[in-house]
Amino acid sequence: MVSGGDKSAAANWAAMFLPTMTVVLFYVLHLKLQTPTAAGLAFLASALVAYLLFPKLRVRLPRLVLALALAALVAALIGWML
Repeated sequence: MVSGGDKSAAANWAAMFLPTMTVVLFYVLHLKLQTPTAAGLAFLASALVAYLLFPKLRVRLPRLVLALALAALVAALIGWML
């Protein structure tokens, strides 16, 4: 894990927003690309970011559920607003 208390907390929060980043990136890419291509690129970009920035971060179930709920909320808000 990342050493230091502040860095670890920041890494946890940043990793929690990765599913939300995937949703937003998919929506932006979907405007110019076909749906399967946009979804694949959004997923690959998120996987690359997770691999490079958070290689040793452990995912716990409560954080995962919260991250997925936040991503679903953002997806619903994007669909509602646009």
